[in-house]
Amino acid sequence: MMRALVFAFAMAFGVSAGAACQGAKPSSDFHGVKLGMTAGDVRQRFQGPKGTWKATPGEEMLLDYSPDQGTVPTVRFEFHSGMLVAIRATLDPHDPSASLLPREVTAGAVIAREHDGPHVKLTWLSRDCPTHKDEADRLVKGAP
Repeated sequence: MMRALVFAFAMAFGVSAGAACQGAKPSSDFHGVKLGMTAGDVRQRFQGPKGTWKATPGEEMLLDYSPDQGTVPTVRFEFHSGMLVAIRATLDPHDPSASLLPREVTAGAVIAREHDGPHVKLTWLSRDCPTHKDEADRLVKGAP
């Protein structure tokens, strides 16, 4: 009898916990941009308000975006060997990318969202990039 009761409780809890988790799907892109894209792909596919782009060339190329009006979102896209490996953004708290889970970890990436005054700071790192490995490992462990 006790075993049946424990099983029934476990099943009920498992189903309700599973249903609750389904509402929080992991992020697959940031305003149309995904890790692994080229700089050209990022500029073409980024879905933000009209803004200005600034590229800083180098082995670790940086591509900065800022809106023409307002102060957010501001975004830095970081590239290693021509591929997007990091996204750092300052977002309005109502931005769809700001209102998801505070931390998301997959085999290939980690995303951290932290409130910073009136904004949300988003950091999305590839876990495979040697340049960002230490930072990604800290974020996986929950450290800033």
